[in-house]
Amino acid sequence: MKKKISLFSATCMAIGTIVGAGVFGTIPSAASMVGNGIEWAYIIALLSIILCYLPQLVTISVLPAPFTVYMHSTRMVSPVIGYIQVIYGFNYVFILAAITRTFAQYAAVYIPIDQRILGIMALLIFAFITGRGVETNTRVQNFMVVCLFISLAMYIVLGMPHLDGNLVSIGSVAAPKNMSI
Repeated sequence: MKKKISLFSATCMAIGTIVGAGVFGTIPSAASMVGNGIEWAYIIALLSIILCYLPQLVTISVLPAPFTVYMHSTRMVSPVIGYIQVIYGFNYVFILAAITRTFAQYAAVYIPIDQRILGIMALLIFAFITGRGVETNTRVQNFMVVCLFISLAMYIVLGMPHLDGNLVSIGSVAAPKNMSI
């Protein structure tokens, strides 16, 4: 059986999803919602994600097939639960829109075009790349992750000398003064 993507490409895909969408897209939105309590919000989010996805991990490992969660929910619980799982899958459309909006906000700093147009252009470009096939998609993903790591390395190397260690402490992170839920 021929592999579709290499281990490096699969790793880059995971890193790109976690670091790109998670760090650059989610943290600013979460920080605007919870303020100083963001550390505790991440702990609560971690626990809720584990509780939500642990059953799916078990299901996927027992029945490795397309639409595993739908089939398992429909057969083992109820057809209604299976349909709810399918409807929940439409949530990814909104996640894609949120990621595109975040990209457009960052890109608008460097490209003087309206953010909506940048977002639509990004969606069209990535839809075209995805339509070209798995190999093209993984090459672009690998390139983007390498660029991401170069950017992060430059941010760390060039930014660390300018940080003031007196402004951040473990105590201020664990128990912020103005935290509210």
